[in-house]
Amino acid sequence: MCMLTGYISDGTKGREIAGLLLEALELQEPYWGAHATGIATINDGGLCLEKDKGHVARVRKTTKIESLEGAIGIAHSRYGIGFWKPELNTKEKAHPFFDCKKRFALMHNGDIANYKEIWAELEGRGHKFSSRSMESDGPAITDSEIAAHMLEEMLDGGKGVGEGLKQICSRFSGTFLLAVIHRDFPKTLWIANWHQPLAVAQGDGEALFTSYEIGLTGVRGELTRVFYPPKNSLITLSPNSVEVRSLLPMRGVPRVKVDIEVLGEEIIQILQRKNERDFSQLDRDLGNEGWGRALGISPDESAAQRKDGIDIVREYIEALNRLVKQGRVFQRIARRPEAGIEDTPRYSYRLA
Repeated sequence: MCMLTGYISDGTKGREIAGLLLEALELQEPYWGAHATGIATINDGGLCLEKDKGHVARVRKTTKIESLEGAIGIAHSRYGIGFWKPELNTKEKAHPFFDCKKRFALMHNGDIANYKEIWAELEGRGHKFSSRSMESDGPAITDSEIAAHMLEEMLDGGKGVGEGLKQICSRFSGTFLLAVIHRDFPKTLWIANWHQPLAVAQGDGEALFTSYEIGLTGVRGELTRVFYPPKNSLITLSPNSVEVRSLLPMRGVPRVKVDIEVLGEEIIQILQRKNERDFSQLDRDLGNEGWGRALGISPDESAAQRKDGIDIVREYIEALNRLVKQGRVFQRIARRPEAGIEDTPRYSYRLA
């Protein structure tokens, strides 16, 4: 899971886009992200990019990310395999990614399970990968970069960005949300979402999206129309409108309903056994058994849903926030070594 945000305006708002996007990431990163941070914007007809490994506070110091300008941009906070192998957490593996012709920037949230098969096909057609590195068990890339090269081929073949996203997503298994900006379309931001968390806030002549609603905190007084687009959607944002279409019409989205009370009690039981746990640890502790009980399905059914890219995160946050509000659980931001970064922020929970 990664943390994403993106902004688009009609150019009259005067907002400092880098500060806006970094704030939205920083509010979200203690959940899952913070291994790497990056922003891409369109300014004066060209794409601009700054990224590096580490959380927002670190990347503010190691790059010129705060100097980026424009009326449209996307930003990414990465949670990756570097959690277990810090040597794999590199600047080159941070999002967003450009296509080879530097026409568009793309970022991804999720885990493309069949990326190795697609990667081999793309390399066979001559594509070069900026995230490629040699590891102890051979060459490696981040799974997300294949999406940029696939979309590049779609555009080269005459497809538009939206139709191209639909085509490439039909190849994926696993979890995915893709967001794209294109230098030739500075008034359009595309989001292709199978089943990842997504919140969109609109104002007059501007819109901001985030993975989680907490990322909207800084603009809630001005961007007051907040909604959660349906899953399996292709969303097209412009300064004054939002268009939502089906992403993969032939692929049905399973109906899922979380019992927040049951999920809360499952969390309490874990904290009674294990004292303090962070956000990702609690999710792993719940496992298919705990999630199955909260969803009213069997552990096997829960496992099958996860394999199909069905992640229930917004309701998970709702359950935790409810426990905190009830005074049953205490929440804090803990800082710890993670992915080669000494002070990675993490939401951590214990019984009050």
